[in-house]
Amino acid sequence: MNKLILLTLILFVSIFVNAQDLPEIVHLKNGNFIRGRITKIVPNDFLIIKSGDGKLYTYLMSEVVSIEENPAYKKVTPPAVSNNVVEESESSNTYRKPLRVTSEPDYDYYPTNHNQYALDKGFRAFFDLGFSLNTREFINVESSQLNRIEMSFSVGNQFNDLFYLGAGAGYNYFYESLGGSYPVFIHPRFNFNNNEQMGYLIDFKIGYALGEESLRGVYTFSGFGLRFAQRSGGGVNLILGFTNYYVDGFIFKNDYSWEKSKVNLGAITFKIGFDF
Repeated sequence: MNKLILLTLILFVSIFVNAQDLPEIVHLKNGNFIRGRITKIVPNDFLIIKSGDGKLYTYLMSEVVSIEENPAYKKVTPPAVSNNVVEESESSNTYRKPLRVTSEPDYDYYPTNHNQYALDKGFRAFFDLGFSLNTREFINVESSQLNRIEMSFSVGNQFNDLFYLGAGAGYNYFYESLGGSYPVFIHPRFNFNNNEQMGYLIDFKIGYALGEESLRGVYTFSGFGLRFAQRSGGGVNLILGFTNYYVDGFIFKNDYSWEKSKVNLGAITFKIGFDF
């Protein structure tokens, strides 16, 4: 179990580090900002920035308030400046110092088409840590023995602002009964109100739990929650939902007889998580 948790944490950290490779944040006068890699700057004229989903955006310098370092990005050697034009190849990892722009060009307008809180399309990963409070009572088992700590991790594709689909695995730790199971699942998720820093989400997990024979069975989770967008491009998630977990168990009819049946270890589940 310890090896599984260690490997999961190592994977989580490595993907998190790779997801932060967006060195600049461009702040605009309309209050929006865009994270990415600046590929070209012409002073007093315009700049071009490549966002995390690979799209190129062009802004007049009159729209720009400032350019600063992404706090999650590691600084390296600044780029060279030649003929008043700063350029950067897509494959380089260079970083320029924060720039305060005050000059105005001859143009009055250039379209601004990037939502500062929009979810970038492409690869996305999730890590959740939660607690499940058992809601069922059984004659032969203390209710508290079915409470559990849950940890899960999934990776997949963010198709647009609304829909994510991925797959993942987790670990359920029944801390009083000293047992555990390993759910594997598909992970659909819907995000709403993404034009605000705080958005809403609906989260599902549908799969099967492996592990000890008595804890194997169909595993599902459905929840509703809030997502708080972060400047690094990720988010913090708070989710409240219900877990259905069907295992083979024994239903006692009375003190002297019982029958084998599918038992739902249903639980109210609260989770805090991160996406990046």
